[in-house]
Parts: sequence; structure tokens; C-alpha cells
Amino acid sequence: MTVYINMYLFKAENVYALLIELEQRGVDVYVLADAGNLNWPGEADDLGCMGELEEAGGEVRLLNYGSSGRFAFDHAKYCIIDGTTTIVTSENWTGANLNGEVLQNPYVSNKGNRGWGAVIESTEYAGFMKTVFDNDYTKEYGDVC
Repeated sequence: MTVYINMYLFKAENVYALLIELEQRGVDVYVLADAGNLNWPGEADDLGCMGELEEAGGEVRLLNYGSSGRFAFDHAKYCIIDGTTTIVTSENWTGANLNGEVLQNPYVSNKGNRGWGAVIESTEYAGFMKTVFDNDYTKEYGDVC
């Protein structure tokens, strides 16, 4: 069993906790995130969650590390599960977006975003997305650490 995640901004502690639990149950978890976001507020929290996932056996890599990245941004937001299911979202995976709340009036609380996603049950599509993931995840180009 495997989970591959490529996420531009990945700051959802509850999702990291789930991924750590999956690792402890024998699921192989791989995360690719954009290195440029580590300069944003909350950097220590992000690195802490990434470190905890790695301590549990997961693997985390950062894309666009250094000055010669292949992309201006790794703005992807997708997850591949067991080579059969792909989740594609318009929003980053952050506490504000994945907080479990339905905000009746976001103007009052100023929390969260409104975005959308799709779950695609297709081994063919998952295979295609895994090819994209592998290309971006490789250290061959020198912009992944």
C-alpha cells in the first residue's frame, strides 16, 4: 500500500497525523512539497511535521531547492493512493482548508478558503500521475533534496 502526495503548501497537522498512522500500519508514504514555502510563517511547524513523518518511516522531499529549480513553483495539489485512486484539489492542504468546519459566514471569522477537488478511481490515471510524481520526485536534476 502506498500514498504519494505532491502539494504546494502542506501545513495540515491532522493530515500529517493520519500519514504517520498509515506509516505505522505499513503503508509507504512519500511527500513532495515546494521548498520555497519553508520561508513562510509557520516554517518550524512544517519542518516538525515533515520530520515526524520521516521518523515514522515516511519520505519527504522538497522541490525547487536551491537556485536552479525546474519550476518557478511546484504548485501541484494531488495524492495517489495504492495506484488506483487519485485526489486532485484546487486548494493547498492546510489547517484553514482541512479544518472540518463549514463556515456559514466567512466574512465574520475570516478563516479558510473555498476550493474544490475530485477523486478519480482509475488505475490508468493514477499510473499517469505516478509518472508525473516520479519525474518531479527524482533527485536527478539537482533541485530536489
